Amino acid sequence: MSLRRYLLAALLGLSCHTTVAQTDTDLCILEVTNNLHVHSLGLFYVGHWDGDSEYQLENIGIREPEALVQVISPGESISTKTSAKHAFHVRSSTFDFRAQIAVWRSQENERPFVIALRNLMTESSNQPMELKAGESSYIWIEPGQENLELSDELHPATLRNKHNEPVVTFRLAHVHGEL
Repeated sequence: MSLRRYLLAALLGLSCHTTVAQTDTDLCILEVTNNLHVHSLGLFYVGHWDGDSEYQLENIGIREPEALVQVISPGESISTKTSAKHAFHVRSSTFDFRAQIAVWRSQENERPFVIALRNLMTESSNQPMELKAGESSYIWIEPGQENLELSDELHPATLRNKHNEPVVTFRLAHVHGEL
């Protein structure tokens, strides 16, 4: 679906993510939870990458204007259908937290998704974010850097700010799975 058609569908209140994939096997559901207590988060669709090499966020470019998917209130969770190789930006309403997430299919049956996360807060070297990918898996992502994680269905990945406060949690599911 072209971004122009996507925006038109959004303006008309139609379901925007029902025809984004080329095949049903590429479709998945992205659940995003705002863990903040006061501020909203904005979820923006920023592009689809259709190259040959995999898992490189720098290959996902904004060829057209980004599209607001939804404003997520504090404590709220939203779900949207998406496709492999789609990328999103998440921004806090204060703009002091910004991240990019991209979704790929992996070759592993146990962990069918690859989540690529990039820290977009490059104005200061003192803006790391922390990824909590498991009960004991914590990874710092420095400004401008990215991290790739293999993920199973419905496995939460939480991004925290530099003060270790949870900001946003992502989960992925097959299009026929339940969230």
